[in-house]
Amino acid sequence: MSSLTVQNIQGSASSSNTINVASGHKISGAAGSLNVSGTCVQIAVKNIATKQVINNAANATGVDTVIVSDAFTPKFADSKIFIAIHPAIGFGNPNGGFGIKRTTGGVDTFIQKNPVGSYSGSANDIPNSYMSFDEDPIAGHTSHTPYAIGTVTDMYALDTHGTAPASIVYTMTFHSVAGNEILRLNQPMTNPTMGFSQSVIILQEWCS
Repeated sequence: MSSLTVQNIQGSASSSNTINVASGHKISGAAGSLNVSGTCVQIAVKNIATKQVINNAANATGVDTVIVSDAFTPKFADSKIFIAIHPAIGFGNPNGGFGIKRTTGGVDTFIQKNPVGSYSGSANDIPNSYMSFDEDPIAGHTSHTPYAIGTVTDMYALDTHGTAPASIVYTMTFHSVAGNEILRLNQPMTNPTMGFSQSVIILQEWCS
């Protein structure tokens, strides 16, 4: 096998500055060896079925939920991580909001924060939240609502992390200063042993 070492490759003017790869041929390399703007480098999907109830235990800073990614190591320091979180929520009364927390090297950073603030009497009560609400979205106050679970509150963020090759963990956090909040994840309020769901966290690394 021969090797070619160059600093730059460019197409000719006669080919409209385009480099063509002949049909049936391909350019291959190790994972992370190609850094092309606008391309996806890696993707990780995690389904979480662990049931959780947070009852009057949240605070303004935020408490961790069970929706936590596995360690994710970016290939490039200048890439961006697209995060999608789809929590499965049972009937409750959150009186607060959710946040997206990045942890790397023992340092926590909240990303994609809502500048308006969170549910309470002041816009600055829980500023690290992505969003906030009083009742959960499936609280229709019907006789069947306590049996329901819904993935109807979704969060998305594009994180300029700057941490490669260090690993990152993303966590959905729960924030409230109400004092009477209750959040159910992956289970209904009524007959929790007879119903369950799965929350999902999706991470994609994209080249800048």
